[in-house]
Amino acid sequence: MKIFGARFVTVAAGLVGATGLLFNVNCGSSSNGTGAGGTGGHAGTTGSAGTSGGAGHAGGTTGTGGTSVAGSGGHGGATGGAAGGASGGAAGGAAGGAAGNAGHAGGGSGGAAGSNTDGGTAFAAFSYPFDTGAEGWALNDTPQAGNLVNIEGGSHPVETWDGNVGMPTAGSLKIDSTFTAYNQFVLSTVNVNPLVDATGKTAQVYVMVDAVDGGANFTGGAQIEANSTTSYHGANGTYTMLTPGVWKLLTLNLGTQTAPFDASQIIQFSVSFSTGAGPDGGTFGAPVHAVFHIDSYTDGSGEPPAPQVNYTFDTSTEDFSLSTGIVTPDGGAAPSLTWDSAIGNPSAGSLKAVVTFRGYGDSFLVGVQPQPILDLTGKTVHAKVMLDAGSALPAGTTSNYLQIYAISTNGFVFAVSPTGSSFTSTSAGTWIDLTFNFGTGFTPPTAFDVTQINQLGVQIGINSGPEGGAFPTPAPATFHIDSIVAQ
Repeated sequence: MKIFGARFVTVAAGLVGATGLLFNVNCGSSSNGTGAGGTGGHAGTTGSAGTSGGAGHAGGTTGTGGTSVAGSGGHGGATGGAAGGASGGAAGGAAGGAAGNAGHAGGGSGGAAGSNTDGGTAFAAFSYPFDTGAEGWALNDTPQAGNLVNIEGGSHPVETWDGNVGMPTAGSLKIDSTFTAYNQFVLSTVNVNPLVDATGKTAQVYVMVDAVDGGANFTGGAQIEANSTTSYHGANGTYTMLTPGVWKLLTLNLGTQTAPFDASQIIQFSVSFSTGAGPDGGTFGAPVHAVFHIDSYTDGSGEPPAPQVNYTFDTSTEDFSLSTGIVTPDGGAAPSLTWDSAIGNPSAGSLKAVVTFRGYGDSFLVGVQPQPILDLTGKTVHAKVMLDAGSALPAGTTSNYLQIYAISTNGFVFAVSPTGSSFTSTSAGTWIDLTFNFGTGFTPPTAFDVTQINQLGVQIGINSGPEGGAFPTPAPATFHIDSIVAQ
């Protein structure tokens, strides 16, 4: 599954009527992961890295288009993984497929390090009930032998959402596939960012091969999988044979896995279906069309899924990055983003951004590239921002601004909240509430899709100074950002 990560784009523009510039900067980018051998069957992924430009706002100009370079993970045979393709895959380790199933070696898609470890709320660490949609899951298209997605000739598998079938309630993933040989597989995957802390959890999922068409003749099995860290170290549950028309519960105890797998840094979840190695000397026979269903991929806690947007920064940066077009001279202090354990709103723990404004129109973004992408239809996103007391601001500047931004779709269309807030020296030390209502009062830019949000965060900047005035001395400033949530 090719997942293209976008680099953050910095839009140096502000409130309505301001003139701005668009920069495409090498900051906060995705990177290709390296392959890691399966620990007992599958750990295959698709790697990708990319850059993007975005459309400006409030008078901003269009930036330079970015590029994306796809990597891919390796899939091997029963004796271990083969080398991954392109820049994303590394050689797979020797790991035999359980119960005769073909091994998979990992590649990796781009993603930032860190994990979403904020606690204290009764939400599941991960939960995909598939009650209303596919929730970002898609077929993995790693171009390796046996992957039905890339096999030449014949019909390729298709994954859709099925609103009529499910376990325990209606709603599930549905995969239509036709197998023509042993050692063929189909792999459904979701990449997650921020990374998930699943320490002590047991991943579980319900799967079924339907008792229709050739399903009664499918003699293969299924396996639950997870990958951790940006190196995509894999862990796999037991390869389980399927009974047509019967839901089977697959489990994977994440807490008992050995290093280098790290349950506190989960970057990917998967489910695979395969025909296995087959009997010695046996032939597969006629093609078998099988329909699979996947439902309720959870941590087994029974807790509800966490909200799509719930960044509280209680214990980490949650993979947020800082991106800016501000040029730092030799010897100057570069902009930085860190986690601050002592300051926050409503509780301790927040992002701390330190920048030095050096010209009128300077701005920066603090944001995240969520995976799966967000559907913010009808939602209002909130954020809290504070300019620290003691920060310097350029004399004579007006309309220093704070606003929530979002970037949508593969076209990376940039949008900001219709209403923003400003900051001044007199507001320093005070938390300012920001909102972005994606429904009422919001007229989306052309090609902006509120159901396909792939970047979200806060933009902070300076619009303009006195008429014809030169920028004064550099102005170092510190901001704290907290509680980016959607309601």
